[in-house]
Amino acid sequence: MLGGGVDGTKKGWVVVTLDENGIDAFGAGSIFEALSRLAGARAVAIDMPIGFVDRAEPGGRRCEKAARAILGRRSSSVFSSPCRAALQAGDYAAASAVNRASSAHGLGLSKQSHAIFPKMREIDSALDPCIQDRVFEVHPEVCFSELARLSGQEIGERKKSWAGAAQRIGLLEGAGVAVGGLMTRSRELGAASDDIIDAAAAAWTARRRAMGTALCLPESPDIDARGLRMEIWV
Repeated sequence: MLGGGVDGTKKGWVVVTLDENGIDAFGAGSIFEALSRLAGARAVAIDMPIGFVDRAEPGGRRCEKAARAILGRRSSSVFSSPCRAALQAGDYAAASAVNRASSAHGLGLSKQSHAIFPKMREIDSALDPCIQDRVFEVHPEVCFSELARLSGQEIGERKKSWAGAAQRIGLLEGAGVAVGGLMTRSRELGAASDDIIDAAAAAWTARRRAMGTALCLPESPDIDARGLRMEIWV
């Protein structure tokens, strides 16, 4: 298997795989299950933060700032990750307070960020620096920006709009990622259509990394307290 792309869903995770025989997908209840089933993949791209800062900084991690620079007017789709200590707080108010107290900047947290804390903790417990050359972070909208650039296009619509979804599917199909056929399997996969599209974009980047053509943001990433590189691949 060349690559797998993983995206979070309300029920767990959805995984899109790419190999010499084409495209496939499966749902997983945990990231541990997903990674186990992807043991034979040369590259695995996950749409979830990997690596966390000790002190919250304006704009978040350097990789998030680099991703926003690529997205331009669509930069709001990249939220700032919490500091590591905030991940263990009991509720939103406590997590936001811990994040504010972590540095002189006094930065709180978005509710969007806090909503996926369980998945962030799951990823953090599953990842080890020694597997980061194979399992790594992506952001689907950055993947789509690169897909559009390579196709001489620009992303014009939100991903959850009909036109936005159609453009993203078209970009993937044009790159040989036949995601359209997976759209009818959303109930089986336990995933919304935009989750499947995002997982397919992650799989495209995983294939690029397996082939040695992917790019790292930033080129020289920071390393967190657990030794994890804080980088986003595209």
